[in-house]
Amino acid sequence: MNHTRDISVEVKLTSKDLVQFNFGYLFRKSAMAILLTVTFIILVSWISIISNQGYFSVPGVVWFWLLFMILIPIVTYRSAKKSYNNKFIQETKSYEFSEEGIRLASESMSALIKWNDLRQVITTKNAMYFFITDRSAQILPLRCVTEAQKNSLLSLIKEKVVHKKKRFGVLVLIMIFIYLMIFLVTVGVFQYISAD
Repeated sequence: MNHTRDISVEVKLTSKDLVQFNFGYLFRKSAMAILLTVTFIILVSWISIISNQGYFSVPGVVWFWLLFMILIPIVTYRSAKKSYNNKFIQETKSYEFSEEGIRLASESMSALIKWNDLRQVITTKNAMYFFITDRSAQILPLRCVTEAQKNSLLSLIKEKVVHKKKRFGVLVLIMIFIYLMIFLVTVGVFQYISAD
């Protein structure tokens, strides 16, 4: 073990850190890209209908879809704020990054996360996210590290973390099918209701 490369960091997460993580996670998902594309197409259609026929000509499904897309960021924000109430999240955590892995210690737990146990590491301008599973990550806000620590950590990550391949194709097709079915059922319901 090369102790000269060990990096120790103390982290106290804020609710802002969780909000940034949740939004970053949300907008990295392929399903969200599909939803945003559909929303853009619906928005263009909506503008066309309004300019030609007025507000009352817009089908109910369009209003429903736009409301749904407005609710996604609201629910994401509220979820992050609610998560911050978790005692473990509010604890000060000590991270020690070494050749062996990431040693995590807090008031309620201590653990060693080996580098090969990480699914992936995502670095943004505000934080590093160490994904242990596809949906669970340790958050390291970059405000907690010096520039030298950040550079050392990035080189350690580059050397030690092997990004695991995701089963992308099948999952994306399943998600597209589910969203398409939900959309089609919703359109059918609204057309049935508005036909009366």
